[in-house]
Amino acid sequence: MELVDLMKQISSNDIPHFLILFGEEQTILNIYLIHILETTNTKRISADSVSYIMQNINKKSLDKSIRLYVVQDDMAFLRAEDSWETVRNTSTKDYIILRYHSLDKRSAFVKKNQQNIVEFSRLSKEVLQTYISKDLPDLSEKNSSKLVEYCNYDYGRILMEIDKITQYNEYIANLTNGISVNDCFEELDKQGLFHKEIGDITFELTNAVLGGYPDTAIQKLDEALRKGEPAMMIASILYTGFRNLLAYQGLGSNKQNAMERTGMTKGELYGCTKNVGGYSIAEVKRNMLICQRVESGIKMGTIDEDIALEYLVLSCLK
Repeated sequence: MELVDLMKQISSNDIPHFLILFGEEQTILNIYLIHILETTNTKRISADSVSYIMQNINKKSLDKSIRLYVVQDDMAFLRAEDSWETVRNTSTKDYIILRYHSLDKRSAFVKKNQQNIVEFSRLSKEVLQTYISKDLPDLSEKNSSKLVEYCNYDYGRILMEIDKITQYNEYIANLTNGISVNDCFEELDKQGLFHKEIGDITFELTNAVLGGYPDTAIQKLDEALRKGEPAMMIASILYTGFRNLLAYQGLGSNKQNAMERTGMTKGELYGCTKNVGGYSIAEVKRNMLICQRVESGIKMGTIDEDIALEYLVLSCLK
């Protein structure tokens, strides 16, 4: 079932009595769950498992309310194939909603319950910016775009950061005449108070070092340290990169037939064209030796792995 179909069913109060909701966007999932509760006028009951529900469903309640059972991540039910149809087709006034963070779309569970499954995927940047504009109408498109990126398209995290901006804005307003929402955002950003998603920065770091961009390299080094990137792996990547740069720079001004003359692939040659120019041939040779020394030092225990990455990057950038 598509999300738009569930939306229509909620609007017409024609909601299936058995639903499976899953996906990365758990905040939007929660919002839809609240809409279902309000539309069906049911009493929410959190259950540990589907088997518990089946033992209690259709039992009379003291307040005669219709119940909406919610089960979180019942992994046993995913394997109980003989029970799927029984649960799905149970005749009841009550509702059963299973929720999962992720499901294998190739699994028999998904294929056999397709009509009752709704996925809550990450929302697009445009949709998230529309949501942001409802809470922060004066925030610029540039800054709302940054906020989406910082939060890795997670609406729940975006809401927390919106609350942070709002509270800070109100705090400043109490002290002074206040500042604009955009100035508030930029001040918080400058102070590093937004929780930014650290993505795969390994190659961003190595490319900054290979290209000889110290400011970018130091920034990426800090992110790599916080993420716990292994120094030995980065030393190996840098050694290969500097070796390729040495071969490329060794061609001189005549770069014809570079693949045949260097033995590199098109991709490796392209990487060299992006990174060439940061070092002299002598510095490239020096950095190859630094990478070898760090890698062997970690293996032999002569270099402390806790400081190896900083030592490696800063030594190459000298």
